[in-house]
Amino acid sequence: MAERYYIGSLEIVIGAPDDLQFNLWENRFTVPVLDVTHSVNVDFELTDEIPGLSGEGFSIQNATSYDTPEGELRVYRIPDECAYSIYDREKDRVTVFVVRDKYAVFKYGFRPWYYMHLEELLLLNDALILHSAGIVVRGGAIAFSAPSGTGKTTQANLWHRYRDGVEDLNGDKNLLQRLPDGTWRMCGFPIYGSSELCEQTAVPIRAIVIVRRGQSDVAVTLDTVEKIRLIYGEINLFTGSREYVERALDLVIDFVDKTDVVGLSCTMEETAVAALEEYLDGTV
Repeated sequence: MAERYYIGSLEIVIGAPDDLQFNLWENRFTVPVLDVTHSVNVDFELTDEIPGLSGEGFSIQNATSYDTPEGELRVYRIPDECAYSIYDREKDRVTVFVVRDKYAVFKYGFRPWYYMHLEELLLLNDALILHSAGIVVRGGAIAFSAPSGTGKTTQANLWHRYRDGVEDLNGDKNLLQRLPDGTWRMCGFPIYGSSELCEQTAVPIRAIVIVRRGQSDVAVTLDTVEKIRLIYGEINLFTGSREYVERALDLVIDFVDKTDVVGLSCTMEETAVAALEEYLDGTV
């Protein structure tokens, strides 16, 4: 198989043998919504085993990353050392090696996007994955961001309930894409967790709203340092590389300099919508 997918302004060309069957993303992501600024190849292959590795790696969540002459190598344990991948940055190519025996056991639950360095590919294309619930209101995107369980999805749902013309973007993760002219767009992202809300689009950004539970509803302007800290804390970033960490931080700094980042102390009532709406209408 060979398919082309588009996330923000990144084109991802997927290749896989016929005997490696998996579902990737919905067909809507085979259509670009922005001019393509970069293209990368991601090839899947079957292999018999994980290679023996020595030396110190960088571990996070379910993978360990190693620097090798061939590129960054990651060994994944989802669910049990089932794949490894090599990202050759010079050739714009990721190769994912799936262990044949492991794949035979869990192939119907195989989620290929976990293995393809996706957050890294997007980062190098000036894009950040923000943990957030995104909606579109009057042609502008609003993303509610906060640690899980704080109420960002509830705030998005309140806008649906009490305001007309509200559309969903993604209920769990949204893409912040910097364009070549330096402006930013919020874009659809094909991974949506349990929300099942996912659209392929690119929309001007009205605001990022940092949600905090409160006894009343108050929207406030945050200072620059707090904006950077809160946005950086909610982006997806898997890397032990200082270069990538610095690149992500530079993008966050540029983003908060050009985007309204609002603190919303809120209840779970319509008054939360009114408080944010009043703030936004008075500032943008």
